[in-house]
Formats: sequence, structure tokens, C-alpha cells
Amino acid sequence: MADNQAQWLEDVQNLSFNEARTALELAMAQLQSSELEVEQMADLYRRAEAYADRCQAVLESVEQNVIEWEATAG
Repeated sequence: MADNQAQWLEDVQNLSFNEARTALELAMAQLQSSELEVEQMADLYRRAEAYADRCQAVLESVEQNVIEWEATAG
């Protein structure tokens, strides 16, 4: 099980911003379902958090690139 989670986390790190955002939106929609078991909620929450972290990382990377481009262009 730990190997599967490690692989999944690695896969998340390779998602584009749009892929991670879409996955986050789907996870959030599932979290709003009243039919979820508590264990499923915890797992979905962890996944949603990983997707949100990936979105943030991509945005920070793009921001850094823009800062570098501006510095070399000016």
C-alpha cells in the first residue's frame, strides 16, 4: 500500500497545472458527497491536498521563470 501511495505522489508531481486543477476539482466534488465513508474522506482529503500543492508548485515555478525573464530582458 505504501508503494502505491509513493507512486501516486510521484505521479502527481508530473501533472500539469490543468491536470492537477481538474483532479482537485473532482476530489472536492467527491468530498461533498454524503455517501462517503470516513476512510474515503480522509484519503480524498489527502489527495486533494496533494493536487492543491502541485498547483501551487507549478504557479510558483512559472512566477520564478517570469522573474528571471524580466531580469534578463531588462
